[in-house]
Amino acid sequence: MAFDILKCETDKVVTYRDIEYRVINNTDSGLLIVAKEEEVKKEAYPLQIFTIPDEQ
Repeated sequence: MAFDILKCETDKVVTYRDIEYRVINNTDSGLLIVAKEEEVKKEAYPLQIFTIPDEQ
């Protein structure tokens, strides 16, 4: 999946509990909205979205 910096798209992958996730968005409460990286690469739309803690 290509990301366009001019559209302010997030291009970040994080690992949480041994699973790689593509960050979709950050929340004001310190959580990340993510989708499994494997599904993003396969373009398996619609993506299942998860919320995980931002560990930074």
